[in-house]
Amino acid sequence: MAFDARDRLSNVKQEALVVTGKDDLLAPPQRAEELAGLLGSATTKELSGAHIGFIEHPDEYNAAFLEFLGVKAAAAASG
Repeated sequence: MAFDARDRLSNVKQEALVVTGKDDLLAPPQRAEELAGLLGSATTKELSGAHIGFIEHPDEYNAAFLEFLGVKAAAAASG
């Protein structure tokens, strides 16, 4: 609980996607915004669900990840 690496996040130079669930109580959307800001070149995506939104809404989450990676969902489904 005491681990804090926020001061090192600016060292991450790679573009990042920070995903959060609208109803996440453990890691609320405000924290995702904070994380994205500390990373510098990050995109924040707020999706349906709570802390396990990727299980609750897998299609929505998978589409967000594929979009971020530059993969068309239709191409991924066919391949």
